[in-house]
Amino acid sequence: MEEIFKLDGQFPAWNIEGSSDDIPPKGFSWISWMEHITGKRRGRCSYMDCNEYATCGGHIWVKQIGCCIAPICSGCNYHSNSDRQQGSNSTLRQGIVVIKRNMTPGMLTSARHILQNNKCVDCNKNFIPKKMYHKKCDSCSGVYFHRKSIIGSWD
Repeated sequence: MEEIFKLDGQFPAWNIEGSSDDIPPKGFSWISWMEHITGKRRGRCSYMDCNEYATCGGHIWVKQIGCCIAPICSGCNYHSNSDRQQGSNSTLRQGIVVIKRNMTPGMLTSARHILQNNKCVDCNKNFIPKKMYHKKCDSCSGVYFHRKSIIGSWD
């Protein structure tokens, strides 16, 4: 029997890395399995600050509950999305239904991307600095233009 939780508040949550070894039941994707188990249709992404349509059943860590499947959009389910990594202050919407899952060996041994609350000094978004002293995200620092001038001519 699956443990199903309806969140009665906004819970801190982040994506779990290394979840590809957790396979949905035969004939289902994670999102269709969620709909089957809960009897609820997908709607908006479960993350509070996202208004996209939920297209995935993503493996997320919900504080006070643990590893769960939640309906999220593909952008939020992307492993390099720093807004959905541990330490990013992401929260789930109140009333979201999640299904508890056991951690797999892949999840337990995966490298963790934990944000240290690195905020860009220009746009205030979380980002992963390439060097410890970087204070701006790639978009604000214009890193793409600087690389070409450092490398020189493309001829």
